[in-house]
Amino acid sequence: MNRINNKTLLLIIAVLLLSNILLLIFYRVPPKENQNKGPVDFISKELGLNDTQRAGFDTLWSANRARNKPLYDALRQTKDSLFGLLAVQPQPDSLIQAMVGRINQFDNRILLNNFEHFKKLRVICNAEQQIKLDTVIRKMGRRRR
Repeated sequence: MNRINNKTLLLIIAVLLLSNILLLIFYRVPPKENQNKGPVDFISKELGLNDTQRAGFDTLWSANRARNKPLYDALRQTKDSLFGLLAVQPQPDSLIQAMVGRINQFDNRILLNNFEHFKKLRVICNAEQQIKLDTVIRKMGRRRR
């Protein structure tokens, strides 16, 4: 009777071990349909861009990222400095207001850069793609909120 229980127990352990290994493999390997390389692939697929349009969009995307990168870096540093003032007593109100103003300036510049980027993207799209682009941009705007 002990032998049957031991064999049953070993079988259960083997099944559980095998199922755990399969689950690890399943979660480590992403599904092929979600293997987008980034926003360029997503937008290209959503709008149905041809190869020429896609190349143009890729160039626009790279230029916009390069233009926004220093702004994002400065924004992050300014926010870090602002929240670093929490440890300072008394907290200088004028300095806090100045940092908040700088943060707003960086946000505004990034927003305008992105607006100009999508305006340029709209130019390389045909009329049907422009309608789709407007819809996608609105969805992206709502998602971030």
